[in-house]
Amino acid sequence: MKRLAVLGVAIGATIAWPSVAIGASEVAIWSQAATYVDRILKGARPADLPVERPTIFELIVNLKAAHNIGLTIPQSILLQATQVIR
Repeated sequence: MKRLAVLGVAIGATIAWPSVAIGASEVAIWSQAATYVDRILKGARPADLPVERPTIFELIVNLKAAHNIGLTIPQSILLQATQVIR
């Protein structure tokens, strides 16, 4: 059986499978979406709203998944992680 380390971009899926995921904070994205909805409900035209990029990113390391495939995550990565699943 071959084992594969996976780097994901879907933060929410990291708990289930990938060893490491990096991406925009889902909380920040939903907060930003709420701001857009608020502006539109107050009369702003969607076409007039600026396109905004995410500014908050998360690095999540799933040590369970990494351990299951025999992968060692360097301490330097663990120190930078916003969340470590043990």
